[in-house]
Amino acid sequence: MNMMKEKKRNSLQVVPTLYSTGVTMILTQLLLHIKSTESASIMALPGCQESCGGIPIPYPFGIGLNCSRNDAFNVTCRTTDNNGTPTPYRASSPTYNNGTPTPHIIIFPILNIILSLGQLRVGSLVASRCYNTTTKKDDINTGAVEFGEPFWLNTEKNKFTVIGCNTLAYLGLDSSTNSSVGCLSSCDSLEILNKYGSCSGIGCCKTAIPKETSDVAVWFDNRTSNSEVHNFSRCSYATVLDEAAFNFQTNYITNDSLSSLVLPKTAGVGQPILYESQSLPVLVNWVIGGTTCDIAQTNKSSYACTSDHSICLTIKDHGYLCNCSDGYEGNPYLDGGCQDTNECVNQNACSKPGKCHNYEGGYRCSCPFGWRSIHNNPGPAECDLNVALVTDIFRGNSELLTKCTWVKSIEDPRQQQNESHAAFFSHVGPTID
Repeated sequence: MNMMKEKKRNSLQVVPTLYSTGVTMILTQLLLHIKSTESASIMALPGCQESCGGIPIPYPFGIGLNCSRNDAFNVTCRTTDNNGTPTPYRASSPTYNNGTPTPHIIIFPILNIILSLGQLRVGSLVASRCYNTTTKKDDINTGAVEFGEPFWLNTEKNKFTVIGCNTLAYLGLDSSTNSSVGCLSSCDSLEILNKYGSCSGIGCCKTAIPKETSDVAVWFDNRTSNSEVHNFSRCSYATVLDEAAFNFQTNYITNDSLSSLVLPKTAGVGQPILYESQSLPVLVNWVIGGTTCDIAQTNKSSYACTSDHSICLTIKDHGYLCNCSDGYEGNPYLDGGCQDTNECVNQNACSKPGKCHNYEGGYRCSCPFGWRSIHNNPGPAECDLNVALVTDIFRGNSELLTKCTWVKSIEDPRQQQNESHAAFFSHVGPTID
């Protein structure tokens, strides 16, 4: 119980020591409840749905009427798969041709939203080319998507990736020009694929995406075909995806396992396409507004960083983001959204045997008696045994023991004489003067 009480006191900053076990337990539980309530992050607007299918939907995104910052951050929660699990979706921006919407209005599944980085992962558009053994021709399914402001393609973490044999595909860079990047994947036989298959050109290739690319438009070079390798590589695929989330496997080629991820065809011009792929994510950036922090802060009614302990970060040429200040966590886009981070929850916050002390906006480490901090900087201090102090204590105890022995040896002589007389009379009896 004492060890438990000490642990709670360190994490909750309870200074008084209570000797009543019942009172201690009640107070500890109350403080734990208060602390957990304070650290619980507010993520959605009051009265709005906070998640869909287990995926948090933090504001400025929102599900339902008046639950998002604006229409660009609207999220739809719908059930589409066989097991009845709801999935959050976001629609891409529609494109137009002489005022008429094109079929490229795609509703993407949302995989996760990262507030602090201004990032959104959605299921990636997958284009395909499959050899049809009946028609003796390639069936090609390609497409393009514009994410629309304030969203754009993350060109640092995503890679243009081509999967298949004898396949050359392109990624368009700008809808106003014919500029593009290409990637060639080749493999003449199944033996070569099994032996050397990797995302370095044999069965798969990937290439960096130029920095200014904002949208996705993919197509295949008609000078290549799957006709000559269709017995082991009937289909080829091209997509933009988050490199860290993809591991190439040869069965992607040999058993058409990616065919279910291919972009479905629309029923008619202007009709939305529901895209259900969640296996190959693409990373999309987003910001607030189209202005800098300095300008945004002049208009308090529209300024997005509303929480105390929040900061504004300007994203060059795009807009700005909000983050919680160091020592705080939560949602900076909501009033009271940034809450104190209890760093002491992390058992490695302080090196043992140091003790962690959380306070508003930070924490500190202290060393127990007999130990000293190697450095005086705040944060995870390292404790080292204070050899000098231990030596002094040992030396002091030795000197004290010596002094006590010496004092005993020079006690009052009269007391010693009386003790001698008492001993003598106990043996010979009293004398008569």
